[in-house]
Amino acid sequence: MMSEENTEKIEEVVTNPEQTIKALEKIIDELNEELERKGDSWAETSDTIKGVATALSKFQGEMEFAKASQTNPHFKSKFAGLPETVEAANKLLGKHGLAIAQTTKPINGRMYLITRLMHGASGQWIRGWWPMMPKQQSQQALASEHTYARRQAIQGVLMIPAADDDAEAAEGRNI
Repeated sequence: MMSEENTEKIEEVVTNPEQTIKALEKIIDELNEELERKGDSWAETSDTIKGVATALSKFQGEMEFAKASQTNPHFKSKFAGLPETVEAANKLLGKHGLAIAQTTKPINGRMYLITRLMHGASGQWIRGWWPMMPKQQSQQALASEHTYARRQAIQGVLMIPAADDDAEAAEGRNI
């Protein structure tokens, strides 16, 4: 449960455009500081990636669009959700000796999703970090952001083409 002070801050940010800009600038500054601390480690790899890159190339050559079967009523558009993304990927991951693992890690009060693409035969991997920033401080908002981050990370590392307009839930807007 959020404290009354935090609730007032959120209401102030929502109703005051100047405060909203300041809050966004603060988030940008925090992310820039984190980027500087991490350096190039937002995307990390094993010492060599020839095996995983070769398998990923073959995977991408056979990959089809993830089915856009979910609807965003706010924009009246369709998008491929996490189940459709995973279903599209799973059809070919095993065939090419690839696997994906996703975990979370809290760092300095912010939760990060860590996605690792692994190649079984070579033991090589590619790992990426995604900062989760739900607009609201609740378990439901974090779960929504987590689902969104998982889908975006999978689509990103595998280059799965999909339509996407559903960022509204992660932004805390009712859809």
